[in-house]
Amino acid sequence: MIRSVIATLLSTMLLAGCTVGGVDSQLPAGPAVDPESFPVTIRFLHEGAPVPVRAYFRFNDQPFLIDSLGWRLPIVMDLHYHDHAFPMKPSIPVLDMTYRSEHHWYFLTGQATLPMLPGKYQLDVYKGVEFLPLHAEFELSGAERELEFELERWIDLAAEGWYGGDDHIHLSRQPSDDRLYLGLLEADGLSVGHFLQLQRRDQAAVQYGWGESAQARKGDYLIRSGEEQRSHFYGHNLMLGIDSLVRPVSQGLTYGLTAFADPLSAELFVDAHRLGGVVGYAHGDGGVEYSAAMIDLAHGDIDFLEVFQFGMMNSAFWYNALSCGFRIPGTAGSDFPVSLARHERWPRLIPPFGPDRMYIRVEGELKFDKWMDGIGEGNILLTNGPFVEFDVNGEVPGSEVRLPAGEGEVTISATLRHWRPVSQARLLVNGRVSRTYANGSETSWEIRDTITLERSSWLALHAVTDSSGAGDEAVELEAHTNPVYVLVDGRPVGEPEELRAAIERLEEMRAYYASDELVFRIEASRLRLLERADAALAELRRRLEQAGD
Repeated sequence: MIRSVIATLLSTMLLAGCTVGGVDSQLPAGPAVDPESFPVTIRFLHEGAPVPVRAYFRFNDQPFLIDSLGWRLPIVMDLHYHDHAFPMKPSIPVLDMTYRSEHHWYFLTGQATLPMLPGKYQLDVYKGVEFLPLHAEFELSGAERELEFELERWIDLAAEGWYGGDDHIHLSRQPSDDRLYLGLLEADGLSVGHFLQLQRRDQAAVQYGWGESAQARKGDYLIRSGEEQRSHFYGHNLMLGIDSLVRPVSQGLTYGLTAFADPLSAELFVDAHRLGGVVGYAHGDGGVEYSAAMIDLAHGDIDFLEVFQFGMMNSAFWYNALSCGFRIPGTAGSDFPVSLARHERWPRLIPPFGPDRMYIRVEGELKFDKWMDGIGEGNILLTNGPFVEFDVNGEVPGSEVRLPAGEGEVTISATLRHWRPVSQARLLVNGRVSRTYANGSETSWEIRDTITLERSSWLALHAVTDSSGAGDEAVELEAHTNPVYVLVDGRPVGEPEELRAAIERLEEMRAYYASDELVFRIEASRLRLLERADAALAELRRRLEQAGD
């Protein structure tokens, strides 16, 4: 009879448990790290079934490291994106992802047999953003053969039809990798991962195929190939769901092999759309000084802007575009593995895969095309933890409310949920904070308010938690809805101050495009670019005049 030696088991919410069983289990082939080690089968369960998780062990107050893990994924972060998982003992379904000497253990099937040592352990376990963290302390004597830890959900968003995705992951992918990467996504609770090929002189984060034939799927978790097309001149663009690679993948000597500024981004967007893709600018506005995002937006050539990244809202250009009257959805993407470098030490409460994610509602079974359609519909929540539902007069984000002249009153409703208190919510009207709502210690609360609008506006809600927590969990979490559009007397949204700022900025960019800093293979390409800039300026000026300024 094997004696239980669990001394203490602590859960963040005092709800998760640990049991020690007495079933013998043989250690998989391979030497143990220490002659005193003994095999222990560790299981992480939800409702009695093993589930993939991310875990961190400490042994006698030191990091617990062993060589008997199945796979390693060392992140180099040299911006050439050649990071790739390699096998150590493939029969052991645990992947060790390392960066800056920190080890993230992914239990890909929710259970594994590992060599353990007698002594005291501390264990931290995470599974995406929908499960409570689990913290346990226990002591092993050498007689134990099984450990079981039960995780608890605080919310089940898939049961409500919501599926989270990350539009910006850079990892090389071969067919043999799919099982591993799907395990990583499942452990971090990310339903849709867009794995993007790119170029920094040579091809990087190379994908083995495109379209549905190269889709990886396990249950409600799937991976699709895409592309980050990077132009030193016009900005970084995301091409999601394309059926083949769009070339050139990079432009300018920083990323590509030539200094030429053609073809234009818009010409590449035509190719991406023809290949079934959805396209948008990365890093808020493309991440370069003279981004062509406003030009392409004015011409209706893009489908979204990536605005939630690196744990913060990159919202300046998005708010400006919305306040100029352009209806453009905001999305979320991590830019993994660059996201890891944004922290000296990774905040463990936030998943490395999908740290900045977007939830999209899908009717019925999760299908990639249906999920992608949700980007265009605009009912998207950007979050790294809290879940927020928001409506104006019953209309959800992406929708429109029409009011007659002289009647600008609307009712806003919101439900905010998280296992930590969502301490504050800000109602945004045309990019400015109109109302601030404070919460005490409630983990679920509702807002219902009436406001009066003097003119057509877009409305959104931005919510934050407090940063309570110790060590790796002392981090503020946030969620941002996409906008609801309210039209008063049928007039479009158009803020004169924002339109003037957009015009001034685009005039500066036009001067750059006309300069000799841009070299074109075909001078007609420059003329097309300037014509497009002029047409965008004309559209902004028309909107400014329509706004009554």
